[in-house]
Amino acid sequence: MTQLTWLITGCSSGFGEALVLALTSRGDRVIATARKLEEIEHLKGDSVHTIKLDITSPQNEIDDVVLEAQKAFGGIDVLVNNAGYILGGPLEQVSGEKFLEVYRNNVVGTVNVIRGIMPHFRTKKSGLVIFMGSQSGWKGDLGATPYNATKFALEGIYEGFQEEAELFGIQTIIIEPGYFRTKIFDPSNIVIDVLPNEAYKEVNEGMQKLAQAVNGNQPGDPKKAAERIIDVVRSEGMAVGRTLPKRLPLGQDSLADIRKKCTETLKICDEWGELISSTDFDA
Repeated sequence: MTQLTWLITGCSSGFGEALVLALTSRGDRVIATARKLEEIEHLKGDSVHTIKLDITSPQNEIDDVVLEAQKAFGGIDVLVNNAGYILGGPLEQVSGEKFLEVYRNNVVGTVNVIRGIMPHFRTKKSGLVIFMGSQSGWKGDLGATPYNATKFALEGIYEGFQEEAELFGIQTIIIEPGYFRTKIFDPSNIVIDVLPNEAYKEVNEGMQKLAQAVNGNQPGDPKKAAERIIDVVRSEGMAVGRTLPKRLPLGQDSLADIRKKCTETLKICDEWGELISSTDFDA
């Protein structure tokens, strides 16, 4: 495969940073972005251009950044929507404002970056849009409802958008990682901003203890994940000769959760099939 140019959001750490480092070692070019430019300056090089991008910015500002990114290496082939954060807390205890805030970042921000790149991809009738979903978009987690909601939303947006993208020869895939050893569970990246309610005291304390226990002990290796994502995109390594899948779980924990959800859903369909099918008009 020829050299590709990638635009990646959220490159200051985690999957974003791992992808940039892996891509440069494999000969591709990258436009790496983050809210704070100084946090990605260490990635800058001949094949890596860095740009400041806050995905919660107005659409016109995002469009300007995407245009600047296109000029860096003469176009873009792959967009990776990686930026996001965890907002924890029970549904009843998280304010509407905080719900909207995490949606603006994890969901609307992703959508707006896609809007920014679409004219370029439509014009050249090619391109790949990568959504960074999560196993949290398949199953709910006690004390993490707001974050779950954003990841479930991305699954739905992806399902609809892939149909639109195909009209213009644009490919899409959603990556669904499990627990990987990134900084996502670092205290600085988890927001637990809840309304006072003693009823959920144990839930919130449990969420904080879980985050502390998980942080730094996740089973997944982000460097390996980055290599596998690149393999799938470039049809190399472990993906040589294979067609790009519509979705890609990563990690044994994600695979187990998704298998369980599919099995449970099929069981409901089998057990309740007669009732489910009884609601159509009579022929």
